[in-house]
Amino acid sequence: MKKQARNTILGIVTLTISILFSLVLGEIYLRLTSPPEAEKTIVPDKYYMNQPYLRRVFYPKFMSGIHDASRVSINSDGIRGSEMGEGAYRILCIGGSTAICLYLDDTETWPHLLMQKLNQKHAPVWVGNAGKDGSNTWGHVLQVKHLLPQIRPDLVIVLCGINDLWTYLSRTAEIG
Repeated sequence: MKKQARNTILGIVTLTISILFSLVLGEIYLRLTSPPEAEKTIVPDKYYMNQPYLRRVFYPKFMSGIHDASRVSINSDGIRGSEMGEGAYRILCIGGSTAICLYLDDTETWPHLLMQKLNQKHAPVWVGNAGKDGSNTWGHVLQVKHLLPQIRPDLVIVLCGINDLWTYLSRTAEIG
C-alpha cells in the first residue's frame, strides 16, 4: 500500500512540474512572438469604457483612414469627454459605435466637434459622449434611466438604429 501511495504522489508531483514547465515555456514563446509594441494595436475592450478617469491610447493600424494614435479619455462620471463645467448647458450623446467613435481621438469625435462648434457661439456648452459599441435601443433606454439622474442633461441626443437594424436583419435571415 505504501508503494502505491508513493507512486500516486510521485505521479501528482510529476504532473504538476510538467504543467508548470509547459506554462513557463508558453509564456516565453508568447513574449518572444508578441513584443510589447503589439499591445498598442489591440482592439479596445468596450466593457472598460465607463471606468472613471480612464486614459488610453490606441494605434488602430487595421482601420483604413485612421493613421494616428487615438486618445480615449473618460471623465469622472464615466462619460467620454471633458469634465462638466459649472453652469454649462449639458448635452448628453447616447448611441452605439457611431456615437462613441472609439477609433477616433477624443478631439475628432462628433460629440466633441459639436461641443467646439456650440462653444464658439453659445458658451459654455458641455457635450458628453456616452456611446457604447454594440448598444441597441434597449441599451439606450437603460442608459438614459441610469444617466439622467446622474448627469441631469438639458438635452439628450440619441443616435440609434444601426444595431437594431442588424438584429432585425439577422433574425429575419434566421426565420426565412
